[in-house]
Amino acid sequence: NIHSLADLGASEGTNTDSALGSFDLAAELGTRLGEGKARIIGEYINNYETESSEDVAWAAGARYEYDKWGFKYVYADVDANSVSDFLPDSDRFDGVTGIKGHEVELTYALFKNVKLGLDFYIVERKADNVDQEVVQADVNVKF
Repeated sequence: NIHSLADLGASEGTNTDSALGSFDLAAELGTRLGEGKARIIGEYINNYETESSEDVAWAAGARYEYDKWGFKYVYADVDANSVSDFLPDSDRFDGVTGIKGHEVELTYALFKNVKLGLDFYIVERKADNVDQEVVQADVNVKF
């Protein structure tokens, strides 16, 4: 039900069209592989209301979990007018649109409800080819 980006504070060079209406398809397919679990993941979004040709976002990747270890790789390509700037992963170039790049994550389950993680992003802003590399260390606690 968003009809205008005026109140959302879009970043300069992104969300250049205020028409927002999208079709989203997300999928995950998994199986046991050896003693672990393997998954293929993906998502496709098309903003069908925009007049811009920069109206598609997609991501594809894989996950593998074995014992206490987890590994994830995702490649994402988010066009400038595919979604509002507040929707993409905020760790990937501060959450703006008009980007493409890689994410690699390694996790270790320290305890039943505590997981340590190391996340690495290599992302490029498409408008000016500026690169951003981010490394994050996470501690996730489940309640």
